[in-house]
Amino acid sequence: MPLESPAGLIALLVLAVLATSILSGVMGMGGGMILMGVLGMALQVPQAMVLHGVTQLMANGSRAFFLRKGIAWRVLGTYCLGATVSFLILRGIHFVPGKDTMFILLGILPFTAGLIPSRLFVDPEQKGSSFICGALVSGCNLIAGVSGPLLDVFFLRSEMSRQEVVATKAATQTIAHSMKLAYYVPVLLEGGELVPIWTYPTVILVAFAGTWVGKHLLERITEEQFRRWTYTLVRIIGAVYLARGVAYHLRAG
Repeated sequence: MPLESPAGLIALLVLAVLATSILSGVMGMGGGMILMGVLGMALQVPQAMVLHGVTQLMANGSRAFFLRKGIAWRVLGTYCLGATVSFLILRGIHFVPGKDTMFILLGILPFTAGLIPSRLFVDPEQKGSSFICGALVSGCNLIAGVSGPLLDVFFLRSEMSRQEVVATKAATQTIAHSMKLAYYVPVLLEGGELVPIWTYPTVILVAFAGTWVGKHLLERITEEQFRRWTYTLVRIIGAVYLARGVAYHLRAG
């Protein structure tokens, strides 16, 4: 969708952000992947990354605030160290993915996550495991725009409750999307076309509203439903995005 069509752009963003914020509030994931795909198809990669980063920073930040009592603060420190390492490496080589790369990685993530040796994700409270998680999740977040499936491998193998899982993931994703903004805002300022400024406060308000609704819906599902639905949803989304990424690659070729 072209930036010259502000009414169409804002309608798309409001619907996408509201729906995906509610979904993420309930499942702790999935919403960010859907939103990244919508933005990736409507905008150029740096534009999509920045707008996605703003909305997801607000959505995850508000979710982390609402559920702050469930955050496992002991995990975050080492996670941040790993995330910082990936950020510095990618920033050092000035890597900016194309749409085909972004969508192919988006599509592959849900399927490759299960192939990662379980010994790397033994216990989220172990420092080595949380460091590896931070490095892998941050790298994927900077290339694909999201990293939920990898984060799911880390947390869904833990003994945490669903409230702890959603709250702690929201805190880690708040950090991840802050880094994404720090990575891609300079790319746009160097010559990219900016999304109209009025879109940002609009989607931020909608993200807060969707997160508030999702928080209350989370209390209505069981532990079994939470884990089963999460497993299924990411694979459906992944298959769609993998097909889209291959299509972009063939078109570019």
